[in-house]
Amino acid sequence: MLLINISEFTEDTESGLKEYLDIQNETDFKIIIRKDCNFPAYPKINIANEYHLVAYSFSLLADISTVFSYFTPSPNLKTAFFCIISTNNMGLMAETLFTIIKGLYFPDPVFFEMFKDNMNQYFEKLKNDNKYCRD
Repeated sequence: MLLINISEFTEDTESGLKEYLDIQNETDFKIIIRKDCNFPAYPKINIANEYHLVAYSFSLLADISTVFSYFTPSPNLKTAFFCIISTNNMGLMAETLFTIIKGLYFPDPVFFEMFKDNMNQYFEKLKNDNKYCRD
């Protein structure tokens, strides 16, 4: 299983990610997304936003995988988010990782707004399909 801490790949291009994945010759991955907002140091809205961004990111990875599981830490812990996936399609894996990295770590406001809009559409669809968790 290949461990990928996506914050360590912010300097890579999509083709660079693809080349890295091809060289590693793995199909099982543990993807780590660092957790930046912890309670009570951050307002609840910041924490909720981070959890939504990660949930959407994990949904993108789930869409390309044959096996998917995830861990979501308590808002009180500094523990990172992670998921475990399996995929044979390294091109799609590189494209998805690159999209997530750009959405979470690049300071491009245009791409971030597009990423956020896609995330909001994803959650709206879940809500409309009655697949959204309610209190």
